[in-house]
Amino acid sequence: MPSKDNPKRPAGPPPAGHQSSTPPPAAAVAAELKNDTANLGYKLRVLLYDLRNVGKDHSSESRTLVTTHPTYISSPYFTPDEADTVLNSLVVVTQAPVDDSGDVEEADGTGTGLVIGRPSEVTGGVVENGRTTKDTMTVEQAIQAKLSGFLDKRKASGDARPCGPHDMAIIYEEIFNIIKNEVEGDEKFLSRLRRCGV
Repeated sequence: MPSKDNPKRPAGPPPAGHQSSTPPPAAAVAAELKNDTANLGYKLRVLLYDLRNVGKDHSSESRTLVTTHPTYISSPYFTPDEADTVLNSLVVVTQAPVDDSGDVEEADGTGTGLVIGRPSEVTGGVVENGRTTKDTMTVEQAIQAKLSGFLDKRKASGDARPCGPHDMAIIYEEIFNIIKNEVEGDEKFLSRLRRCGV
């Protein structure tokens, strides 16, 4: 059946190799989402507050228990579109150096060798000794990479239990470049959270 625009071309998806005239939207930079304090930045802070306070605050516990995604990046914190934006936003990752004994030198203890960079570094990789040392990945990929290293270290220590919400908070603080005091030390944020919730 011909399409409305071109009676000779059949309706349906464009042919393979066809370039769309509208480019896909640019991915957000994860560490810059926190600047949207009216919406996503606020919701990220609520999530971080809840992950850190799940054992002390009944409201935090209630919200974390009804999440629908293993990363907690879902309802009740985010709409489906917002969750997609957050999970598909970009982070810069750098391969941590290896010391003389072959151990990865990293501060977060996840054992992944991945170090999350600053938002100004999202523009490309650096090639060193024939390998890329800096690259970008989505938030979801970074979370999975960080968790896999963390869980591997736990298994090696004889404790194979999955990590708790407080462990996730540490990873999210690094990915979204939000420090603990920006959440728990911000009286304006805490007041809004008490008044409005998510």
